[in-house]
Amino acid sequence: TNYRSTADIVGFGNAIIAKNKKQIKKVLNVPAAKRHPVYFEVALTPEHEAALVLDEIQQLHYNGLPYRQMAVLTRSATYIRTLFEHFVLKEIPVIDYTKQGESFYDHDYIKRFIAAMRISLNPNDADAIVLLGKLLYMQQHTWQSIIEHAQFIIDDKSLFERVMLQAASQKAQRFQQDAIIRQMNAILRYRHQSPKEVLQDLRTGSVNCERQLEIDAARTKTLHKEELRELFDEFEVSITRFRTIEEFLRFFERLQQKKRDMERMKNDPTIDAVPIMTIHSAKGLEFEAGLAIGGFEEIWPPFKALGKQ
Repeated sequence: TNYRSTADIVGFGNAIIAKNKKQIKKVLNVPAAKRHPVYFEVALTPEHEAALVLDEIQQLHYNGLPYRQMAVLTRSATYIRTLFEHFVLKEIPVIDYTKQGESFYDHDYIKRFIAAMRISLNPNDADAIVLLGKLLYMQQHTWQSIIEHAQFIIDDKSLFERVMLQAASQKAQRFQQDAIIRQMNAILRYRHQSPKEVLQDLRTGSVNCERQLEIDAARTKTLHKEELRELFDEFEVSITRFRTIEEFLRFFERLQQKKRDMERMKNDPTIDAVPIMTIHSAKGLEFEAGLAIGGFEEIWPPFKALGKQ
């Protein structure tokens, strides 16, 4: 007996389970025949799926349903970053109880990509300059030392320019000095480019961090570079929607503020916001509408349930 779902949802589940040839025969029942129709949509990408979910939420809310009476349910908590960003873009109140969407922008490389964009708008942003070192293949203690030295130089150049010129002066070979100058000029030009163009230059252009991935992979013989490239590709999809880096950075700040707001909202039961949670953390019948995402093989059901290792 299932106490967490309506008759329609359990009947829908029974119809799917019936097609499993390896099952232990079973039929789920519900204690009360409360009706709640089931609908599904086919999404082509996570971006498309997020747009469908947000459209449905907006329609339900327009029809009078409070946000807190809807829930977005996921099997994998790592899958909700794109959806959460759409909530922020649409300015719909949301509380992410999975907290897994945070890890993407906390990744070392993503933070450094964003730092390069920040520097192009404000070349005196000391915190962003500190983060940039890894992208330029600088050892952290060496980079920190260069920054500290550059802060004592008094001239009409920005802190970033002083740091890069100081780094170039420490190179013995002319081609190394020229490479650093090219990187400096390229980063300063980012302010006139789209976020996608900036990322492409960081990946394979003037900065070319993927070249270092090849070098590292040759040393360690791991698949780490492929995992990072997938991360970079995901970031590129995310930032393509923004025309300028100013637009993206404003969104990024809103994203960070939303996360801070959510922590406060969790302590206020009267807040009208859409909860995002895993299917295991939801009771089920406490919501009038549930939107389940990520319904594709090896995510829902998980690969272990399919007998795969």
